[in-house]
Amino acid sequence: MIAVTVGLLVLGWVVVRPAVVGAGVEEAGADRAVLFPFASADGAGGLRWGYMDDEGRTVITPQYDFAGVFSGGLGVVEVRGAAGYVDAAGDYVVRPTYRLNDADDTAARPLRGGRAAVRVGGAWGFIDAAGSLMIPPRYVGDDGAVVVGDFYDGLAWFRQPGLDGRADRYGFIDAAGEVVIEPRAWAVNDFGEGLAGHTRQGRWGFIDRRGREVVKPAFDGVGVFAGGLAPALKDGAWGFVDRRGRWSIDPRWSAVGGFSEGLAAVETETGWGFVDDRGELVLPAVYDAVLWFDGGLARVRKGGQWFYVDRAGLRVGPAW
Repeated sequence: MIAVTVGLLVLGWVVVRPAVVGAGVEEAGADRAVLFPFASADGAGGLRWGYMDDEGRTVITPQYDFAGVFSGGLGVVEVRGAAGYVDAAGDYVVRPTYRLNDADDTAARPLRGGRAAVRVGGAWGFIDAAGSLMIPPRYVGDDGAVVVGDFYDGLAWFRQPGLDGRADRYGFIDAAGEVVIEPRAWAVNDFGEGLAGHTRQGRWGFIDRRGREVVKPAFDGVGVFAGGLAPALKDGAWGFVDRRGRWSIDPRWSAVGGFSEGLAAVETETGWGFVDDRGELVLPAVYDAVLWFDGGLARVRKGGQWFYVDRAGLRVGPAW
């Protein structure tokens, strides 16, 4: 998730996605959201964060400095400059022990594929759903650089810093931390449905789980496959391609997100909305910002406030 990139605000954290604003990755099984973070005023000009269910009912009372994505049965929370994990009852599975560097930083990421990336000191490793360290913190990045991905399709990318002025190299590990695809001088993104974006000579294509090129690089940027489609950029416009690299939805938007739960975010002249797999707008492009659908809801921003909407565009729960 490097090279042609933009910043993406994901529930309070800025992460890097491959040139796709609002990029989503289809969550499967245990990784699909069952609780949703929301915020309320704390009476002192700030916000307290908690979790609600898919009908907007408070499940965990707002009490955290920040609450992130709930995935794999755990939610990432921040308290007094440290991150930890809570379960659906609000009980700590991992107390806040992963220290943040600054207000815009994160030291713990959502559980994906049974693993969650955490920073210990200056290095990143992975814990399991019980908080046990499964992959030692051996991935080091300078100045808060993103050096590991999350686990999708059982694989996560990692960065191997270049030495003596050489370019950084990127490879993939499995859930045991074993290298599956050796680091190379290319850019990559997350796996989805058995394929991951990669670069060769400045263009993006796709590789399989063995690192073999299956779609020749022909795009200026790509996203992650979900529902048989992946975002792709050509000549300044985004559309969606199939697993052979053929256009299924012709490029026409300035920015898009990946498909999740059958819908993808797109940016038009009037704002952000959602399209189906035919490219038809099913939720109007009236939002200032959006995140992907997960657990039947998508977080959106309109008129300076964040809130959730369902697939019919109806608001669910409070705004903040």
